[in-house]
Amino acid sequence: MPKKKRAKAPKKRQRRLKLSASPREVVEVESRTVKWGGLSTTVNYQLERVTCGKSTCKKCPHGPYWYAYFRDPGGRKVSRYVGLKLKPLKAAEVFDA
Repeated sequence: MPKKKRAKAPKKRQRRLKLSASPREVVEVESRTVKWGGLSTTVNYQLERVTCGKSTCKKCPHGPYWYAYFRDPGGRKVSRYVGLKLKPLKAAEVFDA
């Protein structure tokens, strides 16, 4: 008597997360020097496209959004979200980081 073949269960659809090497894609860069009192630092403004990390998102990457990168008086690297339009940070915002 031949063996009955079992019906194979349908494979579950696997969701795969698209992971890029960098979650942000730099579109444009602009640098400005900010001075306040005896202190000065360079602020780099970057226009970036950002991935949200949701596995079901079909609109990634989002943006582009402006981000400011600079070093605080202690030497730490700091980033700040600026917005959809470039509005340079004020000196007090940079040095009070």
